[in-house]
Amino acid sequence: MAALLGVSIVWWIQLLRGQGPLVLIPAFFAVAAVSILVHELPQKFMARRLGLEIIFKVWGSGIFLGWLLAPLGIFFPAYGSTYVKQIDWWYNPKKDKIGVIFAIGPFSSLVLGFALWIIRLLAASSLLAESAKIGYITSLSIAVLNLIPMQAAGGFVWDGKKIFEWNRKVWVTLVIASIALISLNALF
Repeated sequence: MAALLGVSIVWWIQLLRGQGPLVLIPAFFAVAAVSILVHELPQKFMARRLGLEIIFKVWGSGIFLGWLLAPLGIFFPAYGSTYVKQIDWWYNPKKDKIGVIFAIGPFSSLVLGFALWIIRLLAASSLLAESAKIGYITSLSIAVLNLIPMQAAGGFVWDGKKIFEWNRKVWVTLVIASIALISLNALF
């Protein structure tokens, strides 16, 4: 719940910054919740299917950074991360399982982003169009952030690096799909 509220507050700050209608606040919470859940739940279901257990941890400093950047018009969806839980001391999951788990998140976010982009184009009401736009941006931002192939100074490995090390072709395909979705939005 903290992650959903944290990302929603980022959008609310941006809404207030742009002097948008306050009626959008509940809609922004709903689309932020859908965007986060569509990214995180498939990872959980895939892990279960592969016989692994994962946990989600909220990243308080990432949410706070998002709040600090929001008044500048920057959306930074670093709300938390999924971790593979070690069941026994001998537990060592194979890279193929880890790669699949972490690739399904950006894939799901891109599918949702595309669906919301279409809804935005076809929406009859401005409330639905604006909500779909915010959901599109949120989903696409989450996908792009989760494709960055890096390792932080403290040893934390970002999802993008896990995907890249598992299967570079899948990583490149997801990056190309992200670029295509960004380009599609720029064209229309």
